[in-house]
Amino acid sequence: MSVIDAFLDALWLEQGASDHTLAAYRRDLTAWQSHLESHGEALLAPPPERLSEWLASRREEGYQLRSNARLLSTLRSFYRWGRLNNQVESDPLTDIKLPRVIPGLPNTLEEDEVERYSWRQIRRLLWGFVTVPCWSCCTPVAYGYQSW
Repeated sequence: MSVIDAFLDALWLEQGASDHTLAAYRRDLTAWQSHLESHGEALLAPPPERLSEWLASRREEGYQLRSNARLLSTLRSFYRWGRLNNQVESDPLTDIKLPRVIPGLPNTLEEDEVERYSWRQIRRLLWGFVTVPCWSCCTPVAYGYQSW
């Protein structure tokens, strides 16, 4: 069993990670491993400067800040697990900080759109759900996004 498989098994057993999370972690770790191997380096002992170089090249290739932040989070988890399980001697990410990802703002509507749509449609456009009164208790209940 590879060290990536062992890490993903531990992630699934200890944290109950979903299949999508495990697939994303596998994709990130496999890409990192391929990059290291192309430079003749090992996954468990990368030089600290290699990650900075790779992140810079990913930015030039058009990867978004969120993608690189997720990648760093994956690598941080992997090397933390590796240290706890005596797979790696040192964490190559100790001096690298995660970039701050600012949450996106909600969608906005132009004035003519506000006049054209009903309040129910506007709530659906902006927040992806509609609140309607519950007939048994008269409190608003949120329903999932539905197209009209």
